[in-house]
Amino acid sequence: MGIRGSKAEVELSEDVSDGEGLPDGQPVSDGEDAGRRPGRGWRAVGWLLVIAVVVGGALFVVESRRDAAAAEHEALIASQDGGIFPLSDGLTELWRTPEGHLYAGTGPGMVLVERADELVALDAQTGAELWSAAAAEEHSYCETPAGATDVLACRADSKVRWLDPATGSLLAERDVSGYEAASAWRDGLVLVSDHGTTVQLFVEGQDRGVRWDVTALDRPLAEGEGVALAVGAESALAVVADRVVAVDAAGEVLADLPAPVDEEAAVGPAPIVTPWITSRGAFTVQGFDGSEQRTLVLDAAGEVRVDEPAGTWLFSFDDGSLGNITAVSGWDGTQVRDLEDGSTLATFPSAPLFVVDGAVVRMAQGRLASFDVESGTERWAVDIGFGYPIGTDGEVVLVVGAPGLTSTLRAIDLDTGGERWAFELPDPESSPVAISGMLLEINGESVIRLG
Repeated sequence: MGIRGSKAEVELSEDVSDGEGLPDGQPVSDGEDAGRRPGRGWRAVGWLLVIAVVVGGALFVVESRRDAAAAEHEALIASQDGGIFPLSDGLTELWRTPEGHLYAGTGPGMVLVERADELVALDAQTGAELWSAAAAEEHSYCETPAGATDVLACRADSKVRWLDPATGSLLAERDVSGYEAASAWRDGLVLVSDHGTTVQLFVEGQDRGVRWDVTALDRPLAEGEGVALAVGAESALAVVADRVVAVDAAGEVLADLPAPVDEEAAVGPAPIVTPWITSRGAFTVQGFDGSEQRTLVLDAAGEVRVDEPAGTWLFSFDDGSLGNITAVSGWDGTQVRDLEDGSTLATFPSAPLFVVDGAVVRMAQGRLASFDVESGTERWAVDIGFGYPIGTDGEVVLVVGAPGLTSTLRAIDLDTGGERWAFELPDPESSPVAISGMLLEINGESVIRLG
């Protein structure tokens, strides 16, 4: 191999004058050349070792970054209403509950069901029972609150209970029946209360201690006036009578604006005002006064970006490839707007559903199509008949037929529009839904997990 043994080519750190520590057949140094440097062959080996360590470390860093990117991508998918992970390699039935298990929500790595008088946590991948706890008197829905990671909040009509997701043990509970609106948020509770002279928006901890309190309306609610509440990871949005109030997690008021309705021009019942907070933190409020829709969109800092007669359209999935965007709809179609400068990126005659890799996936009259926003061209279109899309993993979009007409799920490739695979639903009478990054079939008696 080009490396020869020689009595002067290896400097030993121990006394080997008697030959100990040397390979068989290796000459023993007599000490005359003890100060000489190792030969070129051994230096080459040393450099190879250094290179191996450097390359190995670089590969480890690359692999770690890939793992981090994959985890970030999976978290992005799970945060979207239409996100399902993974889909690209096909589906199988992972598990199903026996009859008598009513769906009750999701938590970190788990699906929750109610069984008789118990709340049961099932492992999301295997269906194995993780824990069981006493169920509330009323049927409740459980989830990890927006902005939280280590608590479950279970909401019934009049009560919020916080549970430890690891054990199911009860941490705290709160009767919220006397408030205008209430929602679990982060590790506490955001509430709206009419105090008789003002309407207050405030946050409590699980110990009922008030963390902050802001005035949402400087008068009491009049008869027929309502309250609506939405929460995101870092902010909350309340519509209180004719006001819209956005606050951050510390209680700082980001916006306090008139609601997007004209009450004097309202036709019929009281105007309907609905708030949302998108996965990217934008505030969207849609008002309907009986004759006209109006949309108000604020960015995450509370700056008004859209305020005009239009309907609101929310994307079921947005991978961020088009930046910070929103969509509004009117008689001339649905416009995708850039929230940074208000420009219109594209206009569609039909509803946009998903934003993936710079393209908008939309559906109209039984056709599913992908439109490249930058080039202004249609990438592909496919007829799906009576089917409709229910979710995506960023590589395929999942299409399901109308219940009772077909029991086949189809995965449409987002690059080509071709069918990647098909899957027969275990229960053709129920429609699968995307929840917390999972695909579930839910009926009144059992839950089926697909993956």
